[in-house]
Amino acid sequence: MSRRVFYGSFFVLILGTLVMFMGSVVNSPDRILVLQQEAVSATAPATLDRAVRNVINWPDWLHATWDAALLDGTGRPLPMTDQTIAPGRIGRITVSTKPRPPRTFPYVEIPPSGKDDYLIGFIVTEYVPERLLRLQITKNTAIKITNLFDQIEWRIELSPEGPGGTRLKGKVTVHTAHWRARLFGILIPRYFLQQIFLPSVEKLAKIDRPLALNPQLRDSK
Repeated sequence: MSRRVFYGSFFVLILGTLVMFMGSVVNSPDRILVLQQEAVSATAPATLDRAVRNVINWPDWLHATWDAALLDGTGRPLPMTDQTIAPGRIGRITVSTKPRPPRTFPYVEIPPSGKDDYLIGFIVTEYVPERLLRLQITKNTAIKITNLFDQIEWRIELSPEGPGGTRLKGKVTVHTAHWRARLFGILIPRYFLQQIFLPSVEKLAKIDRPLALNPQLRDSK
């Protein structure tokens, strides 16, 4: 009987602690969460910068990305020859959660294929050639993610490393807007933020021949 009382009391104690913890999270203020990545590449900053500034290369180093494109003021993709980032430019990323056929050539007019795809909108807030790219995420059609944050920023930095190499740093900074974001940010911060930060500095570090903008190709769907 004493053993039952002990286990019962222990269970009540654990349950009470959990309730108090959840209450503190729910009632706590929103906070800033940060995740950073780092990698070293044997490729020069000038070469890696082509993979960064030419958006047609983004699917090669963004996780689960099928397509990326800079857009005009009406939301239509700019011509292929104008897919180069600059401060103030807006764009979209098509994310596919299931495998899709490989791209045979760079193509920027790829609509979502259904429930397995979602779109991420962005604006280029800062770009320093061979040094820095900052993106502000402005839209995410994955509603569950959109409701959790009111600010998401992606940052990629390049700096010379050794003879002809590059040190790459990736960083995502978010501001929570929901108690679930605060909870996950405490319990599983790294895994949680990895679902939000699509850029992979490890993938980018392995690129040595990024695609160039080809004047023969047009977004002519």
